[in-house]
Amino acid sequence: MTAVKASRLITGAVGAAVGVLGLSAVWPGLSVLNADSGLCLQVNPAQGWIGLNLHLLMASEACPEGSFAPGPALATAVGFSVVVSLSVLIAGLTSIAFGVGFGIAIRRALRRARGWWRRRLRPARLGGLVRPAPVPVPVRVPGRRVQRSHSPRQLRGPPTSC
Repeated sequence: MTAVKASRLITGAVGAAVGVLGLSAVWPGLSVLNADSGLCLQVNPAQGWIGLNLHLLMASEACPEGSFAPGPALATAVGFSVVVSLSVLIAGLTSIAFGVGFGIAIRRALRRARGWWRRRLRPARLGGLVRPAPVPVPVRVPGRRVQRSHSPRQLRGPPTSC
């Protein structure tokens, strides 16, 4: 294994791990989005202050002291987090796959499939279709002007008008 493949594997593993951690952190937020409107989230004061300022949480009379109702921007934030985490996970897994030679295997498989399709779809096998033989086509060529060739004496020296 070369150094390039090893670094690609390490980078891919780190990316996949970050993607999995991001998804595991966001997963509980998906259940909050499907809950009824009477749900109250228990958060510490610093998280509550940040959530209120970003409109992720909102104060509600139905929630006891120290808990907040989901805000209007919570669904957008959770959706964005899921998209980013999935993208990082897919990029990491792709990097790992190409690090172990998955790209070469795909290229070989596509070449085999292309050869198989070419053998199966030849025109001779499609209902007896054959390529027509080339036929000569008469083309009329217009007459060409004949250029006068000058004698070497006329081509050397000063012009004759001088």
